[in-house]
Amino acid sequence: MRVPRLHIVTDSVDIARAALSGGAPLIQVRVEDSVSDRALYDLASRIAPLCAERGAICVVNDRPHIAVALRTAAVHVGADDLPVHATRTVLGGSGLIGASARTPERARQVIAEGADYLGCGQVNPSFTKDVATNVIGLGGLTAVVGAAQGVPVIAIGGLTLADVPSVLAAGAYGVAVIGAVRDAADPAYATSALLAAVTPPTLATQDPRQIRDHGRIMAQDSTENPDPAPERAARKGAEPEGAGPEGAEPEGAGR
Repeated sequence: MRVPRLHIVTDSVDIARAALSGGAPLIQVRVEDSVSDRALYDLASRIAPLCAERGAICVVNDRPHIAVALRTAAVHVGADDLPVHATRTVLGGSGLIGASARTPERARQVIAEGADYLGCGQVNPSFTKDVATNVIGLGGLTAVVGAAQGVPVIAIGGLTLADVPSVLAAGAYGVAVIGAVRDAADPAYATSALLAAVTPPTLATQDPRQIRDHGRIMAQDSTENPDPAPERAARKGAEPEGAGPEGAEPEGAGR
């Protein structure tokens, strides 16, 4: 299963629907640890069919048994969750497994266990983390990329459209976002803009060097071509963004 370059992390059906309409290739369903299995199952069972309709991947965060029950075959696990090799046993050989890795040592460990991609962060301060020491910055991201042995690294943690050039230039394969879509005046448009930003000019390429070059070019161009999203948001004024009561940002970004 090919790893997409853009991951939308949410606990909202409305945001998932909007992101999918904007072309999101992957939705990660993530809730706070205090949320029951039943509640997560009910939420994910509403999002998974939306993903299937669009040909997108639905990833369940932390709880592989929920993914198995929904037949989504995709899970992301953190450092305190089931180990990757055990998750593979639960999910099956063909499932997609991502693992959080904020250090080179952790990256090497989860790759040895069979992780298909790494979630690396938090790159920037984020509302989902209170402790400043959780921030690894671009330097930490680069270190993890160096240890990743070619395994895709998805940067996460307080990222916006403006951050995409720098994280790609640091070697990230793609980005995972929460607030950049959830808090946008137009979540579908925000998703489309992010997808365009993380997609190298040649879609078929999987060469990390070309991805880094794409990021460097974007970083150079960003000063000449400002992000059009703020102007679009201003034109939209107070238009509802579509987030329901589920829209609170889940705990644990960049784990």
